[in-house]
Amino acid sequence: MSGLGHISIWAVIAAAVTAGAQTSPSVRHQIEAYTEAIAAAESGAARGVESALAAVADLGRTLFARVPGSTRSVLVDLPDTDFALLERLPGVTVRRVEILVVHPVPRFFSDLAARVGDRADQRFAAALVATHPESHWPVYVEPQTDYSGCTAFGDGLLLEVYLAWAAMERDFPGRYEAAVSRQRDAVEEKITRSTCACGDAASVVEELKRIAAALTPADPILPAVRQRLAAVEQGRSNFRFGCIPR
Repeated sequence: MSGLGHISIWAVIAAAVTAGAQTSPSVRHQIEAYTEAIAAAESGAARGVESALAAVADLGRTLFARVPGSTRSVLVDLPDTDFALLERLPGVTVRRVEILVVHPVPRFFSDLAARVGDRADQRFAAALVATHPESHWPVYVEPQTDYSGCTAFGDGLLLEVYLAWAAMERDFPGRYEAAVSRQRDAVEEKITRSTCACGDAASVVEELKRIAAALTPADPILPAVRQRLAAVEQGRSNFRFGCIPR
């Protein structure tokens, strides 16, 4: 959807938010902040795409917060009319059935970056699309239920995603810091700590060898990769191969 195509949607959402007495002030504020950030990005504001992406994260934090005096989240407790408002936000995926999801739509931000972004915006968006090509699930996880999946060792995706985020961090210091850190930490956790492998031991060995060969000696995860590789090759790892997540 183009920037011009958003105008009528933003107007409807803004009017609904303003009139929405049921919507909590904090949720209403974050929705307004997101719509304003998108409008600023569309107008060519400096770091506008980055600010819009950050507004998605802020919206998520507000929606995932616990309702005072309850164990339920704000997102779960929202009235259906208010949740429907969230579902109409372009560029954001929101779910609350089985799992809670508030996630940027990668191709929306890729299109936005292509129109009005700088090189950092475009590189970030490309890495986001490569990591989440279809949904909130990263490409290196094969979902098996709504809330769990196994790690896809053996096809090179873990390495590809790790290198993409490491390069973003290296080439554009100070840009998208929190988002890049979250993405890099997520793939790093799968490489160095995941024990639920979709394939067999050979696929894990193949992936870990590929990763070890591609990393520089200074890369912080290289020692852990080598230790895991040795453990699998010697039959003493804690991997579950052909894993069905618990």
